[in-house]
Amino acid sequence: MASVRKKNGGIYRNGDNELLTYSDLQRILNIGPERAYQLLRSPSFPTIRINNRYYVRRGSLMKWLELYEGRTFLV
Repeated sequence: MASVRKKNGGIYRNGDNELLTYSDLQRILNIGPERAYQLLRSPSFPTIRINNRYYVRRGSLMKWLELYEGRTFLV
């Protein structure tokens, strides 16, 4: 199993299995806190919930973005 380390309050791994945090999602997608929260709670968004925190794997986010490329996603 790959080692897990904490960085800036989130859990990270290497490559596509890297777990992105709420803050990472805001930064990557250039969205505000409310929109990030809505997105993470959306049933069609690939989230992982650990305790009371939401994460998304980098690879899953990239696949999700490809799926919605050229379309509008409303939350």
